[in-house]
Amino acid sequence: MPKEATDRETWQRARRPAEQAARRTAIVDGARELLRTATTPEGISTAALARSAGVSAATMYTYFSGRDAILLTATGHELGDWMADLTHRLAAEHLDLDTVADHTSRSLDAHPSARRLLPALPSLLAGANPTEAHDAKAELGRQVRSLAAAIEHSLPTVDGERAVRALRALVVGLWSFATEHPADPDVEEIEWFRKEFGASFRAVLIGLGAERDA
Repeated sequence: MPKEATDRETWQRARRPAEQAARRTAIVDGARELLRTATTPEGISTAALARSAGVSAATMYTYFSGRDAILLTATGHELGDWMADLTHRLAAEHLDLDTVADHTSRSLDAHPSARRLLPALPSLLAGANPTEAHDAKAELGRQVRSLAAAIEHSLPTVDGERAVRALRALVVGLWSFATEHPADPDVEEIEWFRKEFGASFRAVLIGLGAERDA
């Protein structure tokens, strides 16, 4: 039997906890690679997930309830990395509004999958089983709270949790509009999104700050 086939068979038969953890990680990492290049998660098939992870579909479903659960877990990691990066960028105390808006735009450029995955999150949560959806929401909630605290640390007059909710709404709305209904066909969707997002998020932060000061 060829060495490649033997290696694959050994990988498929792994039973030790460390090997099982490594297999689960491989499945999620493979899904993350696909998410970084796919237009939407909906276009990623079960077969593509299995090929990317180097396991069979049956093996994948030993660890996850289905395709949406795999994509949800991978999406959670991608969005978590984005929020962790933005939280780090906002670590300095008392930044001005323009700097916070600029850091946020730059973090989205550094993690472009976030723009595509935030609109897809509700459907992925709906497709996972209740336990998987609960776990994903809990982890994302932890990241959201950390980001909200970082925003309040940088902008003490702004309600951090409301700012994060507005941030998500802007990304979902503006990215969907940029890709589905381009306002200017002569301007690339990324450039249009950057311009509109930066101005819109800055306006949101000004409004939230004014509300807290009132």
